[in-house]
Amino acid sequence: LMMRKIDGLIILTGKLKDATLVQLAKQLPVVVTGRKLRKPNLLGIDFDNHEGVSLAVRHLHALGHQRIAFISGPLDHADAEQRLSGYRAELKALKLAYNAKLVVNSDFSEPGGYRAAQQLIQSGVKFSGLIAANDQMAYGARLALSRSGLRVPEDVSLVGFDDLPHSAYTLPPLTTVRQSIYEVGTQAAQAVLQLLSGVSSTMEQIPAELVVRESTLKAGSLARAWRLSAERQAWMAASWWSKVSLLGSRMKLKAIPCPEPEVSPWLALTADSRRGTVEAGADEASSAGTLNNLAIGLSEQGDA
Repeated sequence: LMMRKIDGLIILTGKLKDATLVQLAKQLPVVVTGRKLRKPNLLGIDFDNHEGVSLAVRHLHALGHQRIAFISGPLDHADAEQRLSGYRAELKALKLAYNAKLVVNSDFSEPGGYRAAQQLIQSGVKFSGLIAANDQMAYGARLALSRSGLRVPEDVSLVGFDDLPHSAYTLPPLTTVRQSIYEVGTQAAQAVLQLLSGVSSTMEQIPAELVVRESTLKAGSLARAWRLSAERQAWMAASWWSKVSLLGSRMKLKAIPCPEPEVSPWLALTADSRRGTVEAGADEASSAGTLNNLAIGLSEQGDA
């Protein structure tokens, strides 16, 4: 790049040491993202990684989660170190005990997130909330949880970090800390232009924002029931309830739609064979069992 006679340089995060950047800034204006740094001809634009993870921990705690696991990035990376620091600091602020067994270091990749989640699961340590230090590790962790029979968010609430474009379209859509790449890029470009003009930059730390989607849920809320989208509920209304009613008439059962408004968008059922009714409920075993029994019954009747 220097051979191309560039006028200024923007470095996106990276692992270059501060001393190296200081030397580089003696030759041309340099702006680096992801760290706090202000030297002659050199400016760092930092994202509030510490507060970002603090927001994630507070969100899970507000949902009733007490045992929150954390998948960290490589600790020789400034972002990873700051995010782990935010996790530990917020646990302390909320008076939640730090447990080293709930923390696994990884590498910011999908396979790394998968392996880290597997390690947590295989260790036997209990957790109901999981924060991954970036969205890519959250994707891998989601797969590991699924292959271990753990559902997101019914069994484990999952939070990522970065808000990558794909995160709004995962299944379920991922709750994550938004790090606006557009804002980072805009501020970096403005800063390097200011340095080139000899103007002192006034750029500030970019604040974090939590984007709450569907991968987090209140701890213990109808865990093990079916979580349904509005579209699936409509399909259920047109399909399952008609089949349940048909099966009920053959089995001399009465099907009663779930009356609890706060249960929506969940379908929770319990069965009481002694009374011959199918009623609303939120019990884990009976809800799942009833749905399974109904499916088996429908299959046996040739109507599934």
